[in-house]
Amino acid sequence: MRWIGLCLAIMPALMPRAAPAAQTDERWAQTIAQIAVALAEGDPAALAECLGEDARIQQLDGKPGDALRLLAGARGHEAVVVLAYDALPAALASDMARQVQSSTLPPEIKRWLTPVGDAAQQRANAVARQWLGRMLGTEGGEPVGLIALWQRPTEDGLARGELMLVLVGGRASDAGWRIRNICFGRAAVGN
Repeated sequence: MRWIGLCLAIMPALMPRAAPAAQTDERWAQTIAQIAVALAEGDPAALAECLGEDARIQQLDGKPGDALRLLAGARGHEAVVVLAYDALPAALASDMARQVQSSTLPPEIKRWLTPVGDAAQQRANAVARQWLGRMLGTEGGEPVGLIALWQRPTEDGLARGELMLVLVGGRASDAGWRIRNICFGRAAVGN
């Protein structure tokens, strides 16, 4: 009986870790990168190239949004995380934490966005997957992306440091990938 308990206790440590979700479709990754650049540069034409005619844009709190509000909200921000997946990822929180560590974010924001320990990481990945699916209205078979934009605080105090999340859901079209929906908003960092 002790042997079974010991095996069950150490088995998780011996099992291989789940690899990040494959980012196999280069065109989809380029589409997400193009959106990140368009937002950081405030380029409506570049953003419009990615949007489907019927693209739905809303804020994270469920309020309606549009491309102009999205661009205005991203003004003055830089892209610090850009992730693209062929389907809902199993390791979104882990992937985001890896990119955050090499970003220009302040250390306290990096700590807040990085789960510590295996249990916390597994829980964060499960919650992130469920949240992304719910916000984008997908069960998992459609391509998704996440962009995190950071606005540095200004010395004059007019802008405080702010993290903006942009969730992107896509669909295939004859012309390549098109955006089906976007959810965006400010992240309540540290809460």
